[in-house]
Amino acid sequence: MNILKKIMTAIRGGTRELGESIVDSQGTRIFEQEIEDAKESLKKAKRDLTQVMAKEMQASRKVDIIQA
Repeated sequence: MNILKKIMTAIRGGTRELGESIVDSQGTRIFEQEIEDAKESLKKAKRDLTQVMAKEMQASRKVDIIQA
C-alpha cells in the first residue's frame, strides 16, 4: 500500500508541476505583451510631446511677430 501511495503522490506532483509550468509560460507571455504595450505608449507620448513643442514654437513666433 505504501508504494501505491507514493505513486499517487508522484502523479499528483507531476500534475502540479505541469500546471505551474503552464501558468509560468503564460505569465511570461503576459509580461512580454505588457512591455510591447508600454513601448507603443512611449512612442505615442514622444510624438505627442513633439507636436506640443512644435505648437509652442509656432505660438512663440506669432507672439514675436505681433510684438514687433
